Amino acid sequence: MPFPKVTKRLRTKATKAQTDAAVDRKESAFVRKRSGGLCEVRTVALTHTSGLVITMRCGAAAVHVMHLIGGRGKRGRGISCLREHKLHGCLQHHRDIDGDLGGKKLKRLGGPVPRWDDVYERVR
Repeated sequence: MPFPKVTKRLRTKATKAQTDAAVDRKESAFVRKRSGGLCEVRTVALTHTSGLVITMRCGAAAVHVMHLIGGRGKRGRGISCLREHKLHGCLQHHRDIDGDLGGKKLKRLGGPVPRWDDVYERVR
């Protein structure tokens, strides 16, 4: 009795995870290149009464590539691993955005989905 011909290879969870990890590494390399080694976090420096917002980029040495879309099982998968949703930041801004020490100190100003070019406002 002949065996049926295998027409399509099924993707298992292991191969899917390996593919996501490869995409994540490639996109992180692009983010490091885009930043030029400097922190990409932009904060509100001055808000004018006319509604004009002046922003300032940090410019400190960047050490971490941050996933802006996080949560259990989301970070590094799907759209979370794409360069538009990653930010190269310095240690202090990473802590301020994630809230590791003393809670979140920076609030994102932007659309419903976080992007690398969003602006942050200091929480008082």
